[in-house]
Amino acid sequence: MKAAITAVFLALPFGALAGIPTETTLICPIGGEQFTITETLSCSENGARSMAFAPVSSCDFITRLPQCPQNRLPMYKDFSEAELDVLRNFMVSETYDSMVDRSRFYMAYIIERQLGGAASPFWLLLNGLWYDPENTFSDPDYLQEFLMEARAEIRQESEENQPYVQSISAFVAMKVGDFSAARALMQDADVENTPYLQAYHRAIEACLADSDSEFCNPQTLIPQP
Repeated sequence: MKAAITAVFLALPFGALAGIPTETTLICPIGGEQFTITETLSCSENGARSMAFAPVSSCDFITRLPQCPQNRLPMYKDFSEAELDVLRNFMVSETYDSMVDRSRFYMAYIIERQLGGAASPFWLLLNGLWYDPENTFSDPDYLQEFLMEARAEIRQESEENQPYVQSISAFVAMKVGDFSAARALMQDADVENTPYLQAYHRAIEACLADSDSEFCNPQTLIPQP
């Protein structure tokens, strides 16, 4: 995980390569429903990131976290037979029924907690902020769950990775209206030798100073340093 987070956060820009869409048929592991998702034969990133710290790529059209159309099960991993047995019971519960209209990333997070699995809760929720901002940044419970998981992630991350998690958390804390927590997170983040994070902090500060700032929008791009 440590190597993975470094690769994600510290990836350097490289030449643009247009995404080539391709369709793939999936089968829902419960119910057997077949549905089609969009994948890509190629993809590249140019180094730009949004205020949610989502990478901008040439394949933003792909299906992120497929979801069964009828029973709404998010297929975020290959479930074991034992997990499917647990899921069959959980999917007829009031808890499951109450969350089918929320972000599929939130559903995946709650399901993984129910299963007691090994998927990283922080990364499930972070991907929701990146790839489903309309349904996650508008959900106060989602944002609070993210901040809780981010605090745990910060404690276990390396010094190299901590500033990234702290900075993203600062933006989310600002979005829930906890300006003091946002400023504390930025103050604790060591960004002295990371100009891009410095630019990110300046953008967050702009939103803290003016709620109408374009940098309050999770999909606005972080200015280049």
